[in-house]
Amino acid sequence: MEFAFLGPLTIKSGSLTLSYSGPRNKSLLAALLLDVNRAVSVDRLIDVVWDHPPETARQQVQNRIGRLRTLLARTPGQGIRNAGGGYLLEVREEQVDGLRFRRLCAEADQARRLGELDRAAERLHSGLGLWQGSAFQDVNSLTLRGDVIGWEEARLNAVESLVEVEFSRQRHSSVIVDLHNWVQRYPYHEGLHCRLAEALHAGSRTGEALRVLQQLRLRLTRELGLDACAAVQSLQCRLLRRTPDADEPAQARAVHLASPNTTRVSRLLGSAIPFA
Repeated sequence: MEFAFLGPLTIKSGSLTLSYSGPRNKSLLAALLLDVNRAVSVDRLIDVVWDHPPETARQQVQNRIGRLRTLLARTPGQGIRNAGGGYLLEVREEQVDGLRFRRLCAEADQARRLGELDRAAERLHSGLGLWQGSAFQDVNSLTLRGDVIGWEEARLNAVESLVEVEFSRQRHSSVIVDLHNWVQRYPYHEGLHCRLAEALHAGSRTGEALRVLQQLRLRLTRELGLDACAAVQSLQCRLLRRTPDADEPAQARAVHLASPNTTRVSRLLGSAIPFA
């Protein structure tokens, strides 16, 4: 049995997708998946499922857990058990896409530290390939919003790491298509736009690179009332001069993907949250 939440919330048994529909059922399952193999209190489940819990909330949680247990019982050794005054969903790491994503990112970080860039790139590509939309895309729970943002931040960190790895491997052109997709998803992320511009420039497409930066500056001004950060302006000036990157120190050339301040990042992530 496999559980997925890096996109629509789904349960699969082999090739069969099991039905566990309904917004409250999905919220309940989401809460259990966020703390797999750990007890989740009934109070926590109630907070996740209802903004304004009814008097029968505890009984309803028990009923919904019962239906989920029945569904999971189709697979031997899979289930939910009572624990610590709450419920615990027992799963193995390989059964949950989010846990596999987290492991692959950790392996990529280790590979980068060891200088194994090919392995790091492979792990990051595999991890990002698990995403099928926004985290918990069809779950609508205000209580889970912080958790959803945390997963989107993890995804963005993986994107940033992959771009850095590919640039270190001098594979600028190989990441251009992905960068185009990512800047559409994160339309205010200055670092990713800078990396796209640099990749285009490295492929002798400087005109396109300048258009990417100009469109970003216009978007920030018109939609957020913000000026582009210094890194964007510096890169735009450098491309206009067509100054070879090799003429500048590495520290001056670097465009840090995490350059936007907290406000910018919050706005950028908000565009990817289904119930923001």
